[in-house]
Amino acid sequence: MSNSVPPTISVIICTYNRHSNLQKAIDSVLKQDEQDFELIIIDDGSDEPVEVHHHTSIRLIRTEHHGIGSARSEGLNAARGTFVAYCDDDDEWKPNHLSILLQYLRENPDISLVYGDSEWVQAGVSPSPVAYSFVYDGTLLGYGNYIFAIDVMHRRSAALEVGGFDSSLQAYEDWDLWLRMSQVHLLRHIPVAITSHHWHQNCVSAGNCWQEWEKVYWNHQHRLAKAGAAAQHDLIPDAAEIAAFDPSTWQPGRKELIWHSILRPNEGYGSVGRQLLKAVANQGVDITIAPTKNQAPKGFENFFKPLDRWSRIGFYYHYAVCPSVLQCDRIVNYCMWESTLVPKDFVEEINKSVTLQYVPCQQNVESFLECGVRVPIKVLHHGVAPQQFPLLNRCHSEIFTFGTFGDFSPRKGIDVLVRAFQDEFSPKESVRLLMKSSAKAAAYEVNDPRIKFISGFMNQEALLKFLQELDIFILPSRGEGFGLCGLEAMSTGLPLIATNWSGPSEYLDPEDSFLLKYHLVDAQGIESNRVRYFGLWAEPDYEHLRYLMRWVYEHPNEAAVAGQKAARRVHSNWTWERIAKQMCADFDQIAS
Repeated sequence: MSNSVPPTISVIICTYNRHSNLQKAIDSVLKQDEQDFELIIIDDGSDEPVEVHHHTSIRLIRTEHHGIGSARSEGLNAARGTFVAYCDDDDEWKPNHLSILLQYLRENPDISLVYGDSEWVQAGVSPSPVAYSFVYDGTLLGYGNYIFAIDVMHRRSAALEVGGFDSSLQAYEDWDLWLRMSQVHLLRHIPVAITSHHWHQNCVSAGNCWQEWEKVYWNHQHRLAKAGAAAQHDLIPDAAEIAAFDPSTWQPGRKELIWHSILRPNEGYGSVGRQLLKAVANQGVDITIAPTKNQAPKGFENFFKPLDRWSRIGFYYHYAVCPSVLQCDRIVNYCMWESTLVPKDFVEEINKSVTLQYVPCQQNVESFLECGVRVPIKVLHHGVAPQQFPLLNRCHSEIFTFGTFGDFSPRKGIDVLVRAFQDEFSPKESVRLLMKSSAKAAAYEVNDPRIKFISGFMNQEALLKFLQELDIFILPSRGEGFGLCGLEAMSTGLPLIATNWSGPSEYLDPEDSFLLKYHLVDAQGIESNRVRYFGLWAEPDYEHLRYLMRWVYEHPNEAAVAGQKAARRVHSNWTWERIAKQMCADFDQIAS
């Protein structure tokens, strides 16, 4: 390759004292089916300098040892290609790695960065299935990195525009760059395995670089605060003023809606957002997702279409509660709060921009009114899709199984459940407790062979298998906007013990459920999932929970019958179709 002709791609390998692995990485790059590249190897001050065989497309740059941030920065500054890709010194690319990423960027000139997936190799074992495959979502990226440098190709100019790599970082330098790029550029994911990633104890992902993580995280939060609400939601800002509502956009035969909600399947807001959106669309509503930088999730591509005007009803469902980012004259906001003291900024935002406020339970109506919300408020429940949570056949074993799932935090009352279980049942009794948390929750992991703790995301099939193992579901929450997991468990035929306050009180029925007593206490600013709660919330009655758990254990047949009745009631009365019909009827009134 002539030095006077810049290559299309610059490939960067940063290395430090990994001579034994480096050659495999180099070989995997040189074997690419796309050959218009230069390979830049940054030797970050290895104890024994790196040596490479002569190759016209390889440039070796030796530096003093300053760490990965400095090494990546050195490589990016030296790059001459239009596009840049990275191969770590302990990983290997598949032969079509560069061609796949390059083709995507060429076909999508508005995209600045694209990333694929990695097969993970652990302890030298053959590659396992792809461990991380996330559709691009800027909000999710703000909480942790799921874009690995080895899977990335980006436009060199886009990275340099935001300042390139932070050379002071000893870890998470790639995450830091992606976050800065995400604020001004479009990033996209393609679900194709293009890399073999070797996981070992020396990986950054296996390390404990919390100081670097916190630095990157908080720097991003400060940037978001300066950029304003639109960037926090990945909405593409528009300088236009609020558009007056056009009545012709909502009338019989033509109903158009602008929609903004979380659509991630692995969290509560995202699951509800997905179900609501499709249920409303099934009512004949033409839905357009408000223009965002996020990638369209699979199955929702047809809702991501150009928005020519804002003069329609806008629907907003997001835990950040900033409906004013929609430039619609008539906005329906849906949110909740799990204690009696609704944050003041929520109240102010609702009062200044919302036409109709939805909350998922009557307790929320009362709290929102008491805290100063002046716009009309209505209860809009959550629902269940019976085909996703069908009545399950359970072969009850000799071991009676209590269980729960959710995003564990102090608000969920899991501490009360564990204490009640351990105090009520002796080791000789045939009982066990299965607990599944969507995230790690070390505070609830106890040294008791009868208690099994599972963390991490479960797909639908795995979740149904988990529920099938249970004899009863327990939801001892201190506060719930709705408590959808309880309704979903009932839909599969499980009897339910749940705190009879806030959300669960909407769907509990003494004919087929077990209503857990409570008393209201000061929430005392307790933090749950990065949120502090003030005002009052429910303290589940510990003694009553023990009594109910003992009763269902000693009356398993009666409990099973209650579960069957609960499933029939949920399938009949608690569908997303019913919720969507209510929304459309309310939108009719707003439009008129």
